Amino acid sequence: MGVGMSSCAEFARDYKRNPDTYMAMYLSWAQGFMSAINFLKRVTNKPPHNLNGLTLTDQQMRLQFYCDQNPLKPFFYAAQDLWDALPETKH
Repeated sequence: MGVGMSSCAEFARDYKRNPDTYMAMYLSWAQGFMSAINFLKRVTNKPPHNLNGLTLTDQQMRLQFYCDQNPLKPFFYAAQDLWDALPETKH
């Protein structure tokens, strides 16, 4: 549900219309998505990832880069790519 189901092309279109508003909305969705993955990792006794492992600017840039390279994919793949890039932490 939510903007995570939008295509990366839709993300790019939204971002061009109003960068601050739409980046905040998509990044917030991505951070919630990654928090949910971390919760599942913890309850299955697997190491979560450090959601502060990249600066917010770097997280935004990674989402944009992924979507630039994959415009037809749903945005949640960009969020998954970002999560994969974050370092694991000890649980």
